[in-house]
Amino acid sequence: MPQQSGVRSQPASAPGALEVVQDFCNSLHVERGTDALADPVTAPGRLRDIGLPAEDGMRDEELAELVRLRTALRDLVHTGSDAGARVRAVECVAEVAAGLRYALRADGAGRLGFEPVGSPAERIAGMMLSRVHDAQRDGTWERLKICRSDACAWVFYDHSRNHSAVWCAMGVCGNRQKVSRYRGKR
Repeated sequence: MPQQSGVRSQPASAPGALEVVQDFCNSLHVERGTDALADPVTAPGRLRDIGLPAEDGMRDEELAELVRLRTALRDLVHTGSDAGARVRAVECVAEVAAGLRYALRADGAGRLGFEPVGSPAERIAGMMLSRVHDAQRDGTWERLKICRSDACAWVFYDHSRNHSAVWCAMGVCGNRQKVSRYRGKR
């Protein structure tokens, strides 16, 4: 689809259930300076919009834990994160995972699956970590990346054959980077 001048094209979405993780990570919009999880009144609606079981009236502490998990997931996705940020991200994910509870449920066809239980924030965290686990197992997790442009920092899914994409949208962030580099040389 052609891009209109000044309009950001949406990068390709991650496949399947990983798309919800991508959307959760992108609830922080660095370029606009907005955080969809910052306001307890509007955050549940935003979480429901991306397919998560949020309920109105979530407490500030619950949202703070979700923001902490989101930060950790973004740091794990960001290949350029410093070693300290990655260690803290792993510790956070391990701590969140240790506090989660799951119930074994059967669907209408008799297939068993684990479903996170607890408060809305605990269920959301459980869903996120279950989906990350599945993506790590099927090899799609490594294709979730953060745009190299610090001004953007959008989480995107790398659909390139050789897994080498570094910008969410070549026509926007890639172009900006190339123009900036060219001007720097002159």
